[in-house]
Amino acid sequence: MTRYGNIATRTKRAQTWPLFFSEFGMDLRGTNEQLHRYMNCFFALAAELDFDWNIWTLGGSYYIKQGVNEFEETYGLLHWNTSEPRNSSLLERLSAIQSPFQGPVLQETNPHQVIFHPLTGLCPKKSPLEPLRLGSCNVAEAQSYTPQKTLSLKGTNLCLKVDGLGKPAKLGNVNLQ
Repeated sequence: MTRYGNIATRTKRAQTWPLFFSEFGMDLRGTNEQLHRYMNCFFALAAELDFDWNIWTLGGSYYIKQGVNEFEETYGLLHWNTSEPRNSSLLERLSAIQSPFQGPVLQETNPHQVIFHPLTGLCPKKSPLEPLRLGSCNVAEAQSYTPQKTLSLKGTNLCLKVDGLGKPAKLGNVNLQ
């Protein structure tokens, strides 16, 4: 099976199927570490495969559920009173995967690769004031990956550099590597 954007294609037959991930979610109180790790993997996969999705659930409460009045839905994107988001960082991460990363429309424009950081839902940015920072993926810097295993910012001589395991990433000069 070969992947193209948000569809899966069986190579021996000319058939395609939409790929849609439905009704996923997590307890937004932030108390389940394993579920939090799973969601990091989910965001990475969603960005890589660029599939469509919908999250469970919007509402933060029920009138009555399991015999409890105003039962709080901890998977809800909104607080029980529906006036504000339960977890604003999750909304930032979701917004990063709302726009397509692949597809026929993007192929007609200027396609490029970006690095997506699933924990934050952000992408690396260059800045004249800071050597490296994370920002919105909607206006992400184009990246290129060379056979020499160098990840650089397209059109510059800047590359992503790490001095060792567990050290922060920074921008370096491709010519000095």
